[in-house]
Amino acid sequence: MHRPTWAIASLNYLTAMKLLPRQGLPLSAAVLLRDAGIDTIHVGEIAMSEAEDAEIICCLMSNFSHI
Repeated sequence: MHRPTWAIASLNYLTAMKLLPRQGLPLSAAVLLRDAGIDTIHVGEIAMSEAEDAEIICCLMSNFSHI
């Protein structure tokens, strides 16, 4: 199947993104996004589902060098 140039550029952009879904998105969505090649960590996977945004950001900055 031939994809238009804009679609290829969009796919490249998405695969370069890193996502951190919160509780509004189920854990299974994080798995599906990873399967699609998008770097994804769900807050529930790092035991921070009840944490405030600032606490999550501090944790990510100190524990995940690629964020």
